[in-house]
Amino acid sequence: MGGKRFARLCLGAALGLSLSATACLAGGCAEEKPVEGDAPTYVAANTTTEKLPVSDKPANNANAGSNTAKKTVNLDNYDASVDTEYVNNVSMTRADVASDAEYCNFRQVTAGKIKSGRLYRSASPLLSPRGSYGDSAMRSAGIKNVINLANETDAEVRELFAQEGFNSPYYKSLYDSGHVGLYFVSGDAMFGEDAAKTYAKALTWMASGNGPYLVHCAIGRDRTGFIITMVESLCDASWEEMKDDFMKSFWNLSLVSEESYPDMYWKVVDTWFIDRMKALTGRIGGDPENAADIKAGTIDYLKAGGMTQSDIDRLVAYLTS
Repeated sequence: MGGKRFARLCLGAALGLSLSATACLAGGCAEEKPVEGDAPTYVAANTTTEKLPVSDKPANNANAGSNTAKKTVNLDNYDASVDTEYVNNVSMTRADVASDAEYCNFRQVTAGKIKSGRLYRSASPLLSPRGSYGDSAMRSAGIKNVINLANETDAEVRELFAQEGFNSPYYKSLYDSGHVGLYFVSGDAMFGEDAAKTYAKALTWMASGNGPYLVHCAIGRDRTGFIITMVESLCDASWEEMKDDFMKSFWNLSLVSEESYPDMYWKVVDTWFIDRMKALTGRIGGDPENAADIKAGTIDYLKAGGMTQSDIDRLVAYLTS
């Protein structure tokens, strides 16, 4: 086990995290998702929330504000019990980040051998307050097809279209013309066999090559992060590239980065990113910090979901050629 991994693994035990906090850090606090008969509520942009303002982000990190990249943790005066509450509940505004793209968690995916203009990811363009920003970004990028991991039925999507304040006309035009695929994955079971079948279907559609494609869930972090990391691994991304792209969402949504909050950053790497990689590498007895093992686990997982090697090859060809 690498030195950086050992140092970070010591953090949870040293801090004595509660079982509930540990479970939530490990992804148990799934992002909000719609279910049959209970479509997500569209919240107007000016609606107040009970979430933490950015100004209340943890100030007890001894390394806060450091410009030095750190891959080990400093436990001095550090209280990780605030991590889960902050990362999952901070309320961001457009003014908190530098660009519209960051605010809606929108970005191009170019890790490994993936060519520019093939694949993008974002938070849902259907949900306020980020939705209209995402809609503008996907229009500017020329998105042709969308993989929606958050909504299960046409009725749910059309209820969102009908909500007061909905302002994502480009997304609606793609949906109405049959260019949005609904591939719902439960946030509570995003690594299971049923999820594998859904990811396999979505990526087989992407393999048809009619891009650029956009992938989104609710906030573009968890379900989107998992499927995008699988795609990146298939296209020979390094471990650092996959980790960096996954963690970019924690800056866009929570202002957590390796520079701003290195302790919290590496705790999230352990409890969000590496645990997700274990869902893949555990299938083959591999190392969740080894890119080749993540790729092999991804192939095994997608094949278990029904994706053929030919489909995988077509997907990689579309993304890299």
